[in-house]
Amino acid sequence: MSEPKTERRLDLPRFDVAYEATLIPSIGVVVPGHMRDVSLTGLCFLSDQIREVGERLKLVVELPDRDEPLTGEVEVIWAEERTSEVGMHVYPYAMGLQAV
Repeated sequence: MSEPKTERRLDLPRFDVAYEATLIPSIGVVVPGHMRDVSLTGLCFLSDQIREVGERLKLVVELPDRDEPLTGEVEVIWAEERTSEVGMHVYPYAMGLQAV
């Protein structure tokens, strides 16, 4: 389901964020979730659903100071079971997403 952590690009600075976001697959169910952090090469997305490594999806992020959402195509580069609390919600999965 996931590549080993040692192969991930963890050497870049990461910046904490707190944005609700949605992943939209070409076929299937929309995946709501939460952006936890971003870096130069990608972001960490928390969700109740997990997607396959290599899958490409549309990312839609609602930013508080913009009328239109930020959108772009991303690829799942890692995915794992990892419980994360955000407010009152507990997300069972985390995924690394990279812009394509």
